[in-house]
Amino acid sequence: MAVDIQEYARVLAEAVLNGAPASSVTSAEKALGDDRRGIALRWAVDPLIKLEIEAALGATRGDIELLCELLQMGNLASQRGDELHAGSPLGVAVRETLARIKGLELPGSETVCVRHFGGQYFSFAQAAELDEIAYLARSRGSSVLLAATLSTASHLVNSIGKQFAQPIRPKDKSGVPKLHVIKKILFERGLSARSVFISYLRQYEGLAVIRRDHVAVRADFREALAKPALKPSVVYADPPYTRDHYSRFYHSLETITLGDDPHITMSNLGGGDIQSRGGYRAGRHQSPFCIKSEAPAAFAALFAGVAALRVPLVLSYSGYDPSMEARPRVMALDAVVSLAQQCFKEVRVEQLANLEHMKLNKTPLNKAAKGTTEVLLLCR
Repeated sequence: MAVDIQEYARVLAEAVLNGAPASSVTSAEKALGDDRRGIALRWAVDPLIKLEIEAALGATRGDIELLCELLQMGNLASQRGDELHAGSPLGVAVRETLARIKGLELPGSETVCVRHFGGQYFSFAQAAELDEIAYLARSRGSSVLLAATLSTASHLVNSIGKQFAQPIRPKDKSGVPKLHVIKKILFERGLSARSVFISYLRQYEGLAVIRRDHVAVRADFREALAKPALKPSVVYADPPYTRDHYSRFYHSLETITLGDDPHITMSNLGGGDIQSRGGYRAGRHQSPFCIKSEAPAAFAALFAGVAALRVPLVLSYSGYDPSMEARPRVMALDAVVSLAQQCFKEVRVEQLANLEHMKLNKTPLNKAAKGTTEVLLLCR
């Protein structure tokens, strides 16, 4: 049984654990090829797709201004039609695209990738294909199709760190173009979402699934422990340990999975009248483990919930060495151990040697791993 509070994580777990009962690559390719709704959506976005092609060609010749303007525009969902100069190529393309999308009379959830993530995280051509693919996956109720869609989005996302928290800024603070970033943008935004999707779909379908009676649950950990869908023999828990909420980095995946059209949160900048640059969905999950005032109670509830089931607990956590400038932990390891000892007779800490988590792709942002490698709390 896999449990997570985010729906995208539940879908990924469901796809990996239970797999696909039958091959769907051929049927997915056929469905996408025959999808008139997808063709109509690509037509609606065509003005911006053509402008992106023009911008890319200009960038290969050394003229990157149009590309920078596209990247700095933000998303279509934040455009009301009068933000861009009426006579500018970008302004014309945006207004025409918005008018065409409105004319399709599709539910907002079926164009959310184009309107919320196009231009910021994907090319508009990729975003239109992602909307098409996500619609197919959700309409078939297939966790494998939807998981392949999420993997495609994660593969294509053109951002800092390959996540959905920080759209790329093509210029530095002094207004000088970042040429190395431009090269990365041109490569990643030239990939076909449909081709990447089919590749991931084959990978998911190639997983060796022995049985298909596993359970993936979307629930708060307290609810899952109080009424588990399966009686566990051991519980493995991997709570976050810094103040960084996972939902900030993966909000786009959650939106694609839920198939809704969420409001975008407002930024603290501009008097709270500007939508967040990252396009974060309103109401995204805030983990108590990431909040200093709430973390002790969350850990206490976790330990008490597992202890009530009378099974062992394996808890993944991280040590912290302040001298190494790593991200501070919301709760010190000793404090977590102390709480565990209130519920379990035996609590042992095992350090996993020579294990480092994936780092950011910019060297100055990497933090030393010494003193911050993963540890396991073995509780029984």
